[in-house]
Amino acid sequence: MNEAEYERLKPAIKGATGIDLGFYKPRQMIRRLDGYINRVAGGSVKDFVNLIGSDPGAATSLKEFLTINVTEFFRDPQSWKSLESEVLPELLARSPSLKVWSAGCSQGAEPFTIAMILETLAPHRPHKVLATDLDAAVLERAANGGPYARTELKNLSDAQIDRWFVEQDGKFRVGKDIRKRVTVMRHNLLADRFESGFDLIVCRNVVIYFSEEAKRDLNERFAAALKPGGYFFIGGTETLLDAGAIGFERRSTSFYRRTPEIAVAKAA
Repeated sequence: MNEAEYERLKPAIKGATGIDLGFYKPRQMIRRLDGYINRVAGGSVKDFVNLIGSDPGAATSLKEFLTINVTEFFRDPQSWKSLESEVLPELLARSPSLKVWSAGCSQGAEPFTIAMILETLAPHRPHKVLATDLDAAVLERAANGGPYARTELKNLSDAQIDRWFVEQDGKFRVGKDIRKRVTVMRHNLLADRFESGFDLIVCRNVVIYFSEEAKRDLNERFAAALKPGGYFFIGGTETLLDAGAIGFERRSTSFYRRTPEIAVAKAA
């Protein structure tokens, strides 16, 4: 696919999926889409446009491909250990109940992991965990608490599985006590308004294909959506190169804390 074909493809993809490729790095996206179009439309951009415009199933599959819906409880366990042993105790020392946002939550493993940790550290408190994603199909699974395959629970002990999950036909569903602590909602990070007043925002490996301009804008909005002293939790391979300029200070791998000086207007 050449750049001219890619430019013609962008509005068709936006119309079929709601995803605006103008916010993504073009070279990386062209490479990803080339392989995908070869698989589903024999390499023909024209046939691919007709397919996603006429077949809702094809449009849904494309959205799932573009949004990288990977789910696993306690993914990257060392990062979650740092969250549980360092970050959350600091936040709980300032506030008895926390407001948390899992942005780009996919099928729900991440927000449920957070809810489980909070219930362990500070049980029976009115914590608020917001879970959002663009893809309505994966959000339905999150809202239902699964079911999840045993492999998606590989980082949990048997005791944790027994405590937090109900087994059904060889798969596992999050128990009602944890499910009710998580609010699941469809949200487009690139287009929709952000809430504010969060103690913790988690957005891990969601923006890796975004353009640098889109990342910068999002990170500014995330910073503004946090309380002063609130934490931003990102993927282990991600880095905020301009952290200080947008109101963050790096605390450790994957964790940045919002400094008091940032203006809150950018959260809108």
